[in-house]
Amino acid sequence: MNVLYFPNNNRLPNYHDFKDVKSIAFSEIIKTTIQIHGQIPNEDAVLKQVNTQAEAFKNDFLNSQLDKAEFIERIIQSVMNRINSEALGLSDF
Repeated sequence: MNVLYFPNNNRLPNYHDFKDVKSIAFSEIIKTTIQIHGQIPNEDAVLKQVNTQAEAFKNDFLNSQLDKAEFIERIIQSVMNRINSEALGLSDF
């Protein structure tokens, strides 16, 4: 797995961090970002959620309504929200 380094003062990587990333699978970027923040309780479940969220935003991305960085950022935020909801007992992951 690729380990990405984001010089970003311990915050979740954002649009600007992803803007120049090239030729790395989106799922690897997302999975690594979630792992960096210690938020990956079950890797298979997270990857399933990544795929689900990617499908949700795919049409906007393919229709050029989202660029690569925005696409990745939205998927990460959606997955992190699901993980945080699960941690609080608000949903079943």
